[in-house]
Amino acid sequence: MESQYIPAAKAEADWAKSERETTEQIRATTNQLKVDTEQTLSEARTFTTSIKGDTEVIREKAEQHMVNAHAHKEKAIAEANKTEAEANRAHGEADRAKGYVEKYKPEVKGAWTFDNYVEWPTLGYGQGRGAIYNDGTTHKCLMVHGNNSAGTGEYRVGLWNHVTVYGDLFIKEHPAYHRGNIISVAK
Repeated sequence: MESQYIPAAKAEADWAKSERETTEQIRATTNQLKVDTEQTLSEARTFTTSIKGDTEVIREKAEQHMVNAHAHKEKAIAEANKTEAEANRAHGEADRAKGYVEKYKPEVKGAWTFDNYVEWPTLGYGQGRGAIYNDGTTHKCLMVHGNNSAGTGEYRVGLWNHVTVYGDLFIKEHPAYHRGNIISVAK
């Protein structure tokens, strides 16, 4: 069931990214419209002042320019507010999608491959410090680090059923804890 949410979370994240980009484009257009509107308003005021003594027809046109400029300014302010609200909503959607990805990590089915070496522990740990790393620099091995959920202060990895080791088995620092038999078979 969890794996069903991953595509939806990715789609939500892609959608949120697209919405943010669209919002940024709207904001840029709105800012330019605001500048143009303020320039038009300034020109209308200058025009009105310079032709004050001219005919009534010219005065009416100047007043119309002022009305239009004010309407553009109001529209620009409304668009700026709308852009800010959309940006905040897109940010919230991105955070929500990130939460889905964290909550519903993919269930491993079949082979689990690692595309790149990642130095232990550059990407952090899971709950209780549990992690798997394909370390190619410091330890140069696949690192499986247990968690401390047992509350004993030690990190544990549990293996159930039959475990076959091809190659050498090295037990470092502490003796092995086991309930079953450890059988060593020559290669």
